[in-house]
Parts: sequence; structure tokens; C-alpha cells
Amino acid sequence: MATVVALKNFADLSVSELLTTIAALNGDPLGHVFTKLDLRSLCCAMQVCQAWKRTGTDDGLWHRLAAQRWPAHTLQISPNYKDYREMVTLDNVYCASPFLDLASHGTCSTWRYNTPTHFYQCRLVSFQYDRWHDLVRLCIDARGEPDLRIPQASYIALVEDKPEHEYNPGGVQQPEACILLLSARGHEYEPYIASRGHFQGTFQWATSQVLPKGPDGKYTCDTSLVFCYANAVVLAPSDDFEADYKTTEILKIPAGQSFRETVVHQCTSYDLPFVIHDRKSWWKPAISH
Repeated sequence: MATVVALKNFADLSVSELLTTIAALNGDPLGHVFTKLDLRSLCCAMQVCQAWKRTGTDDGLWHRLAAQRWPAHTLQISPNYKDYREMVTLDNVYCASPFLDLASHGTCSTWRYNTPTHFYQCRLVSFQYDRWHDLVRLCIDARGEPDLRIPQASYIALVEDKPEHEYNPGGVQQPEACILLLSARGHEYEPYIASRGHFQGTFQWATSQVLPKGPDGKYTCDTSLVFCYANAVVLAPSDDFEADYKTTEILKIPAGQSFRETVVHQCTSYDLPFVIHDRKSWWKPAISH
């Protein structure tokens, strides 16, 4: 039955493709059939018999599957994998990190009191989940007047979007619409540019710092990962303190999903982990305000 399902792909071939396929079957018919299978079908086919299992271990088949899923520059066998089959089996965890392009969406933490002649803004460039080292990284590009504050005072936070009745049974109106789970200051910041009025760099947090449920814990309500430049994240400003930069959303985790599921689903692409990546290639062309 699994074989019949696996061969259904041939029904989608055009006449010329079918003739080419039939001609190729004169050489290695089983191997050619296996090139048409997806990962699940290939794994099922390898369980049929020893002959099929031997054919399925051809690393060329696994290279094709890897190339369909990840960018070419992340398909690095040495020193992490013995072959492409192991790479696919381990989901290329060592060389392919989910990557969100935030710059293209205009994600920014902007100073609340900007004027046409006095301007400060922190553009969020990219967000990466490094599954190998269990880290999250956020690249930022902050620009403004010469007295622009340094980025090391910035915070990342996780907030739950809960209806008022879930945490306010008395019916008393509350100013905030969210509950703050935690607020973590960047324990590591690597600068790329540091000059008067211009900072570029990368924040790095351990997922255990940012995600109390871990990367695979499910969230019971919509939960947002947010960032505030040069301030702690404040959801309900008090009379004596108000963040002078606006908090901006990096990622929203839907109810019932985990952080890992959300990042993989929403990722723009996959990229090399930052520790083995050419830092310069992370940066987009100069962003002007």
C-alpha cells in the first residue's frame, strides 16, 4: 500500500516527462522511482525489504531532500554530520537556524517624542533561533541624534494577551491588556557599529532566559515576544516612570503553539548560526530615517 501511494507522483508527470522517466527506468528503475519520493514516503519505502533499504541509503537521495528544504550555504556536512541522511534526520539543527527578516516589515522601537528635527529610532533587522546552542539573537540598527543612548539598556520580554475576565474576576478595569511573564536584559551584546548617533549590533539571550516554558512548551493564549530600546519593557506605565521608546513586537506565538513551532512556521528562511556566520552578511543596506 505504501508503494502505491509513493508512486502516485507519476500521475502528475507530463507526456515528455513520463517518456524520459520510462527511458531512465532501463538503468536503475528503483533508484529513479525513489528520487520522486518525499521524506515520509522514502522512509516508508525503506522498510519494505532489504533491497529497498539499500537503495534508500543512497546519499544522493538525501542530498536532494536537504536541498529542497534548506538554502545551499547551510548544507555543510563537515564537521557536524557524516552524510546528508544524518543531516536530514537531525533536521540540520547544526547549520540551519530559522531566520526572520524584520527589516522588510519595518519593525521599529521609536522614541515617543520624535519631531522632524529631532529623531531617534531602533530598527529591528533580523531575529534568529539558534537551535544548536539554544539561543535567540536579535540584530538591531539604532540611529538618531548624537546623544542617542547605548543599546545595552534594552530589554526583551514575553507577554500574554489575556482577556480581562481571565485575570480580573472582580470586573475592575485595568489599564493593561497583557500580563508580563518576564523581562530579560541582554546578557550579551556584540557591537558592529558604535558611533555618535549610530549603533548596530546583536543581542543574544539563552532561550531559558526568555522562554519560561522552553522552546517546545505550548502556550494557552496568544503570547508575544516584544522588544524596547534603551528601556525596560513597561505595559502599564506608572506616574513615576514611562518608557520613552515604544515597545515593538518581534514574534506572536498563537495559542496552542510552541515557540519552536511558531518560528519554524513564520521564518523567512534558514541561515547559518551566528557563531559560524559572516557577521557582515547579516546587515541590510544602510537604513535612513
